[in-house]
Amino acid sequence: MDYFSEHPLARVITVLLQTIDLPTEPVEIAYVRSMRYALSDKLDPKNYTDLHGEFNHYRHNKLVESKSLQVLPTGLNTYGMLIDRLTILLIKSTITRCADHIQINDMLSAIDDCRPGSSSTFNKITTIVERSGEIDAFHSLVNLLTTNLLLWLAQDVLYLRGPESLPDQELRAYIVFFAEQNVYRNHLISSSERLFWNENISLHS
Repeated sequence: MDYFSEHPLARVITVLLQTIDLPTEPVEIAYVRSMRYALSDKLDPKNYTDLHGEFNHYRHNKLVESKSLQVLPTGLNTYGMLIDRLTILLIKSTITRCADHIQINDMLSAIDDCRPGSSSTFNKITTIVERSGEIDAFHSLVNLLTTNLLLWLAQDVLYLRGPESLPDQELRAYIVFFAEQNVYRNHLISSSERLFWNENISLHS
């Protein structure tokens, strides 16, 4: 099965990414920071209710089918950790226009077979992030996609322009931004895990 072309989760993320006008050249960190507000409008899950419904329908059927399967340890392969990796893979394939179908398919297959786990709750630092604005797992997925996209663009600022070329003030702003977003990313990995399974608790009781 070609999960990349047929899996609704991959299509959800790909369609969301295709709505964004991504910069083609390295930009200033202030521009990357300002993108969160623009992305919060473009990637509002309320605008993608059909995709959300398709994702939930697929997820429901998959969970019902796997109910009788033996529950195995997940290790680090929790839903939250796998979704984080999947968004990064699809961001890379969108920006570079070179999709690694094998790796993406493997990731989607792992998501289909994942079970509840606790490995994403070890990040004590995430407890300082308030859980405001959380509605469901789909919203957390979109927020994680947004955050990883901003982190990708922020890395371009440093890697492509070079730290030696950045004014001291911008370099400090980069360090602060990158730290903030990584804390928020860890929080979203944990909340995605928690919200995903909470919404499907009746299927696993």
